[in-house]
Amino acid sequence: MHVDRHAGVAAALSAAALALAFPARAAAPPWVPSEGVGNVHMAISCSHAVQAEFDRGLALLHSFWYDRALLVFADVAANDPSCQIAYWAAAMTFNHPLWAPPSDKDVKKALSYIAQGRTATTHSDREAQLFAAVQTLYGDGNSATKSQRDAAYAQQMGQIYKQYPDDEVALFYALAIEGSPGYRSDSAAIEHAGSLAETVHAHQPAHPGALHYTIHAYDEPAYEARALNAARLYAASAPAIPHALHMPSHTFLALGLWDESNATNLRAWDASSASVEAANGKPYDRDFHTLNYLIYGELQVGNFPEAKRLTQIALEQYQDALRLYPTMSQADAEEAFDMGEMSRAIANYAFETGDYSMAASVTATGLYGPWLCTQLVLEARAALSRHDLAQAKIYSDRLKKFAAGVDPKRRTMADIATIAVDEVAGLTAAEAGDRASALASYQRAADIEALTPLGVSQPAFFTPANEMLGWELLNRGQFPKAREAFAVALQLTPNRRNAILGMAKASASP
Repeated sequence: MHVDRHAGVAAALSAAALALAFPARAAAPPWVPSEGVGNVHMAISCSHAVQAEFDRGLALLHSFWYDRALLVFADVAANDPSCQIAYWAAAMTFNHPLWAPPSDKDVKKALSYIAQGRTATTHSDREAQLFAAVQTLYGDGNSATKSQRDAAYAQQMGQIYKQYPDDEVALFYALAIEGSPGYRSDSAAIEHAGSLAETVHAHQPAHPGALHYTIHAYDEPAYEARALNAARLYAASAPAIPHALHMPSHTFLALGLWDESNATNLRAWDASSASVEAANGKPYDRDFHTLNYLIYGELQVGNFPEAKRLTQIALEQYQDALRLYPTMSQADAEEAFDMGEMSRAIANYAFETGDYSMAASVTATGLYGPWLCTQLVLEARAALSRHDLAQAKIYSDRLKKFAAGVDPKRRTMADIATIAVDEVAGLTAAEAGDRASALASYQRAADIEALTPLGVSQPAFFTPANEMLGWELLNRGQFPKAREAFAVALQLTPNRRNAILGMAKASASP
């Protein structure tokens, strides 16, 4: 193993500068867990004293606990300022390839770590190549070229893997593929990323990164069942990490395994709450993505009182967050994401129960993308629940405007918006007494839904279109056609409660 150690005054000055950048500390804060994060090891060329701490940070990074991982890697660099791989790791905590892209502030922080890492003198050839790859990943930080950089980074990681085909490089290569442009529609990429992660799992059956990236690799329509084994193992591999407890529910939800989904999301929500409390955080710092999944799952098993209690938590925190951030543009990306998840949980409670009492407290201000689409459907349906056709038309028109503004290249989002427009049109026609137009609108939405890989590893954006079509046909006494619609609905969204009820009623009739 080659270790490049420059001597002389320049190196001494460089080390001094790095030490100032990372003041020496005894250890990362005590609320960064050292137990229950998973067993991970990546041999590094730095001081032996920082190896265990680096491995701890790596385990956190593999489970996307980015802020906690950053604290650990900063501690590693403080204790060994010449350790280049520590700066690579710190910069990697700002890359969220399967979440929202990093904010401008986060990119600046990542580039700062990269700049410091360029003068770090301890590294092997493998570490130097990984460091070069993270420089490709961030480039000059220009958000306009991010997708090109993501593609170039994945290609570069592939080259590193050819030279160093060890488990950790394999996993970061798999994650690079999963975060590259066009992944969802590229079956070869899905197979390749899944194979890399599964190969590491064969070597290390309890490696949290291998299990995590296997779930993400197959977190796509028609692939979800291939992640089931990993989903059932991942939470146990890193039980102190909220995301490790939550992520299996993507697979469980996609397959309609509600009991497993609810059990792991309850643990994840409790772990998130405990970790925020330990860090002296605020209630709205908890993981509301997980709470959204938990509410949805409780609705699917018919536990409406618990779903309502949890939805009220989402509503309270949404209102608190809205006071801090009147528009989402004022919030950081992660905070905006959580606000969107809060609003979506409130919407799903209303869609599934018909109780729109909490809907009036949610606003479309600052929402974007699928959250805005869901919110406009919610507001239209809330107006229709009050038999207010005039108000429903206002939101229906806004929904049409939103759909017209979606970039056609974003095919999935464009289809989601079109389905939403047709569903609201169907509900409006039904309220006006025009059942024929209602049926035609539901049929259009259902046809698009059946051909579009929307993905079912997350709570529905609104009521599935084939389910709505089934109920309309059932209400019209067209029982064979209703059964067909519910069969499609249950194929696309397995074990949804209202589709099962509809199929039971349609099957009980001739």
